[in-house]
Amino acid sequence: MTYSIGITTFKRRERLLCNLVSSVRQYTNRTILIAVNPDYKTPLDPEYAKRILAFCSVFDNVLPTFFPAFTSLAKMWNTLIVNAATPSVLILNDDILLDDDVFAIIPEQKELLLLNGGWSHFLISKRMARSLNFFDERLLAYGEEDGDMTWKYINLYGESPPKFAVSGIRNLGEGYRNNTSRLALLDVGGQVFRPAFNREFLFKQMYEKGGTISGMFGEPHRRVIEDEPQYPYEAFKEENGDRL
Repeated sequence: MTYSIGITTFKRRERLLCNLVSSVRQYTNRTILIAVNPDYKTPLDPEYAKRILAFCSVFDNVLPTFFPAFTSLAKMWNTLIVNAATPSVLILNDDILLDDDVFAIIPEQKELLLLNGGWSHFLISKRMARSLNFFDERLLAYGEEDGDMTWKYINLYGESPPKFAVSGIRNLGEGYRNNTSRLALLDVGGQVFRPAFNREFLFKQMYEKGGTISGMFGEPHRRVIEDEPQYPYEAFKEENGDRL
């Protein structure tokens, strides 16, 4: 088994998370890692944490990690990748449902694969994450981390990240934005909130207009600050893990 499943979530998405995990378990017994985030400037609700633990205990190999203080989406994604015991991780947003066994058709040998072309559900290997220096954790909130990773991939490999079309995935978040999903409306809380920090940091400090790579930015941009090394010993750990 070459990949685990990773899911990020937070309190307002509790019902969405439970629906997704139950949906996944209809089709596969792969290990599910869950990264649980509190709201900004709000401590992790202990009663919510207890409910998540109780829910996960019903299944085999559903393992939550709780962050006691608000953590960026970039760090949550990186944590799922680093913590996985498999070479790759299939990362899923918590606001999707599965209507079919997508796990049976995903090409497991791929290093990076955007299912249906987006970062709401993507397969990434530990090796690919290292080659791209993981998701940039200077993006302290959420948003733009996928655009940054797309730019880095194109810069390194000279082409856009590979995509793989798969039916059987319902994006409830998209339905909410189009006012067609009552489930998403109830669980998201009736609003879509995007902190400004990531976008301002990315476009005012990390990038400037110019260069040749547009990626997800709509027009060409170039990076003007270098990556800071992240998780530098992950390769060493992988190379020496069998020698303990």
